[in-house]
Amino acid sequence: MDMNEYTKSITQVFSKKGWLNASDIKSLEKIIAFGESIDDESRNMIIELMSQYKKISWNVYTNCIIKAIEKIPIDKYKDIKTFYVLPIITREDKGKPKSSPTVAYAFKSPEISEHPFFSGKEIIVNDETSLPQNITNSSTKMVILVDDFIGTGETVLTYLNETDKVKNISNNKIVFIFIAGMEAGIKKLEDKHFSVFCNFTQKKGISDLSDVEKQRKFSFLMKRIEQQFEINEKFEFGYGHSEALISLIRTPNNTFPVFWDSKHNKNAPFERK
Repeated sequence: MDMNEYTKSITQVFSKKGWLNASDIKSLEKIIAFGESIDDESRNMIIELMSQYKKISWNVYTNCIIKAIEKIPIDKYKDIKTFYVLPIITREDKGKPKSSPTVAYAFKSPEISEHPFFSGKEIIVNDETSLPQNITNSSTKMVILVDDFIGTGETVLTYLNETDKVKNISNNKIVFIFIAGMEAGIKKLEDKHFSVFCNFTQKKGISDLSDVEKQRKFSFLMKRIEQQFEINEKFEFGYGHSEALISLIRTPNNTFPVFWDSKHNKNAPFERK
């Protein structure tokens, strides 16, 4: 795919997805410039990956949370009277700007707190210090752990292991709600018998392609691009080899780094700031 065709195709992708505001146009300009530094085959791959790409902006967060809530079977939790909503923040991330407190705070909004699922129930939004000691043995109390995105699931498991008040709660007394997530990370939690509800899920961008020939070709091309841009091996194919194709308030490092790592690719279209 030559540059003229690439420019036309990538512009069509942005137009079809409705990415037309000022920041989107800047991203479009960057990904076009990025195309000038890679070969024809790689441009074709970028077009296909961008066709799968998902952007979730802040103004739809509340609606996305509601959609995740609506996947929860009401009957399963009909006896619960109090939900404790906690943001997932590891010790290492405390004090850093994280999106999970924003997601947790959204549960105070009327759109969520007055949703039929929570009818007649109390929602307490706080951190683990608000948790009573008897949740595991209580038939009327439940914990909801929230974040906007789950990638590998490692951050969640770290949080569970290091947060004493949460660590001591039975898995069946904890519900996870995410706006978006990778299927592999969600499965990691479900394998531990946690209930997980997520508005949008995504498979690995290359490894989960059904076309084996294309999977091999794209894997080779992406490795070559990452070598060309000297991507840190920690983030090859996205952190934990997640192969995500998504941006939220902030692009997660689970996404292919050529899309967000502006330190190595100055034309990364969805810079992780």
